[in-house]
Amino acid sequence: MRRILILQFLCGIFFNPHLFAQPFEYNLELIDRIWFPSQQWNSGDTTGGSDVWGYRAPDGEEYAIMGVLEGTAFVRISTMEVIDIVPGPQNNDYYYHRDIKTYGHYAYVVHEMTGLGYGMTVINLENLPNSVELVQSYVSPGNVRSHNLSIDTATGYAYIVKQAYNGFRIVSLENPEEPVDINMVSTPDIHDVFARSDTVYVAEGTNGTFSIWDVSDKMNPAMLTRVSIPNSGYVHNIWPTDDGKFAMTTEETVNKTLKIWDIQNINNVTLLGEYLGENNLAHNTHIHGNFAYISHYTVGVKIVDISDTQNPIEVAGYDTYGENNNGDFYGCWGVYPFTLNDYVYASDLEGYLTILKFNHPEFPVELSVNYSSDWNMIGLPVLNDGTLYLNIFSDAIEGTLYSFQDGYIQENELINGAGYWLRLSNQSQVTFTGEELNFLSLQLNTGWNLITGFTQAVSINSIYDPLDLIILGTLFRFDESYTPADELIPGNGYWIRSVGNGEIFLSEN
Repeated sequence: MRRILILQFLCGIFFNPHLFAQPFEYNLELIDRIWFPSQQWNSGDTTGGSDVWGYRAPDGEEYAIMGVLEGTAFVRISTMEVIDIVPGPQNNDYYYHRDIKTYGHYAYVVHEMTGLGYGMTVINLENLPNSVELVQSYVSPGNVRSHNLSIDTATGYAYIVKQAYNGFRIVSLENPEEPVDINMVSTPDIHDVFARSDTVYVAEGTNGTFSIWDVSDKMNPAMLTRVSIPNSGYVHNIWPTDDGKFAMTTEETVNKTLKIWDIQNINNVTLLGEYLGENNLAHNTHIHGNFAYISHYTVGVKIVDISDTQNPIEVAGYDTYGENNNGDFYGCWGVYPFTLNDYVYASDLEGYLTILKFNHPEFPVELSVNYSSDWNMIGLPVLNDGTLYLNIFSDAIEGTLYSFQDGYIQENELINGAGYWLRLSNQSQVTFTGEELNFLSLQLNTGWNLITGFTQAVSINSIYDPLDLIILGTLFRFDESYTPADELIPGNGYWIRSVGNGEIFLSEN
């Protein structure tokens, strides 16, 4: 049957193995599911489940963090054990909105509700898996409630939707247990914010617009653009691609599509592609790599390939609701895709937390890197079975590959994550071929370490360092002499200095 389909496809259109593989090799696999008590209304509605986020502890354990009727639940994924539910306010909100983000070993939760524990809940996660600790509920005058927040983890600032839905607050997390409001930014309306690298993206709700802000000067934020969506619905959320060249918006209105925008020219933002699932009502989108992960209400989770921004293609879905496919406010509320094992966490209004695994084919990548004659600091930026350095570097001088661990060690094979010295007889360009590498766990020792990154460039600020091992200003590359570096470029090796022994983590998100 597969051969017949291939022949038909070849006869019909130009063959593209990436497109062809999607219907056969992408899927969402159910791993586990649990339910939290929820509010059952006379109308037949069941509410209480809201947002879901994730946290990876220093010991490698993954946790789902979900807003539930009683507060905020913490679930250990490996065992599906509910570690704790931190109580939160429960009054004056039919849907029990809660929104969650993490920064370091802290979780921050905002609520639409009033009552016991109102404000932004600050929770210490460092004692997991044994327990979590409520630090405080932070209240800014006039802002008891909030619908949404985003944390710029590179700079340590939270951006929180104002209670009156007329802008966002800028909050310093310099002391993670004692947030401090720094400033406020006004917008005509607001529903969601997203912040990364001193840029804030705002979905402006009933105004039918989204805006993008430069907040590098916290006291003088500057709006870069405001884009009006033609014939818009309620502009609900916005999420940029990892490279910041594109953004995707949702409108949480029946028959209103998710839209992909080219934002490279901030003065000429253009609409490229659109998508909508079969129930015609989407909630939120999150982008991770080449995929958009969408909480799509009654049809559950949708995953859409956006590598071709003009032609987004649905590649996988899982119906977490199952009752019907109507365009109503039931079913999947939140999706969290930023895990290291392709797990996807989904939360439903009805109180369900569903753990899925995104199974997808790995396509080979080719990456070319230029090297100088003589000594180079190098690394292996792809997954490859053939790791003998003489087979990869045709101009390598035999016997000159060295790793470092309290001294130089002569090597014959390359290991992902390890940096090396290698001497070349000529200036050369080396093409690495293999599977994309988008996560590394690196073991650091006290003192100097020789490391490398993966297939994509990664900023030093994006390295997850839960034990605060890295000494600031000690990342160096070599190009005839040592020079300071602020990112790990694929194929290059780097020195970095650590205050102790432990792990750091590199991930594409």
